[in-house]
Amino acid sequence: TETDNSLDPISCKLMGPCIYTPGMKNAYIPINHVDLHTRERLPWQLTEDDIKEQFERLSDTKIIMQNGKFDYQVIKCTCEVELDIYWDTLVGTKVLNELEKAGLKEQYISKIDPGIEKYSIEKLFEKIEYAVVDPELFALYAATDAYMTYKLYEYQLNEFTKPENSGLYNLFTTIEMPVVPVVAEMELAGVTIDKEYSERLSNKYH
Repeated sequence: TETDNSLDPISCKLMGPCIYTPGMKNAYIPINHVDLHTRERLPWQLTEDDIKEQFERLSDTKIIMQNGKFDYQVIKCTCEVELDIYWDTLVGTKVLNELEKAGLKEQYISKIDPGIEKYSIEKLFEKIEYAVVDPELFALYAATDAYMTYKLYEYQLNEFTKPENSGLYNLFTTIEMPVVPVVAEMELAGVTIDKEYSERLSNKYH
C-alpha cells in the first residue's frame, strides 16, 4: 500500500494499493490522488469501496506482502477488509538471517538483481506530497514494489525448502506468520501496560 506520506495506518489516507500476480503486469491502483492546482480528487480513480469489493474476493488467494502488518492495518482501516496474509517477505528475511537488513530494496538487490540501483520513495519524491504526483508517474515506483516482493518470495521459498532449513520453515509457517495479524490487531486495538510491573520484571531478568 501507498499512503499520503503517513506511517500511521489509523489516520492515513490510502493513495493506492500495488498488486502483481505471476504472468501479469504489475500494477498500481490510484485511489486518492488530487489535481495539483485545484486540489480536487481525480475523478477517474477507483474508490475505497471498489477496493473492498474486489479484495474481499481474495479469500482463497495466497497473498504475499512485504511488511504485511502495516499493509494489513492500512487496508483494514481505509477499506474495511481483513486480508489473510500467506507470506510476509520481511518476516521471512528475519527468520532466514536476523542480522540482514530486511528492507525490500536491499533484499531484492542482494538476492535477486545486484545490478539495479537502490532507490527509495523518500528520495524520488523528496518533500513532495504523494497525492499530487501524477498516478502514472507514481506507478513506476509503486507497482515495482509488488513485483519485487513476489520475486523475493520465490527466493525465500527456495531457501526454506532446503533440507537444512526445515526447522526454520516450520517456525516461519506455524508461529511467525500466524502472529502477524494478531500483532496487527493488538496495535490497532491498543494494549494496556503495567509500567511499574514491567520495570520490575525487566530489572529482575537482566
